[in-house]
Amino acid sequence: MNRFEDILAECIDEVRAGKAGIEDCLGRSPSMRGQLEPLLRIALEMREAPDGTPSPAFKMEARA
Repeated sequence: MNRFEDILAECIDEVRAGKAGIEDCLGRSPSMRGQLEPLLRIALEMREAPDGTPSPAFKMEARA
């Protein structure tokens, strides 16, 4: 990864872990703030997709 990608990944990890706030991360890299801020905010709004595996009960009902 390049420096920008490393900083973005580190900020995402730190904010999700509660170790830093968005402004803390942006303040450490002021020259990259314009690029970093929108990507950081988008990444933090995204959530992992829920498990799409149907439950055994649903499978039985669907077959019936």
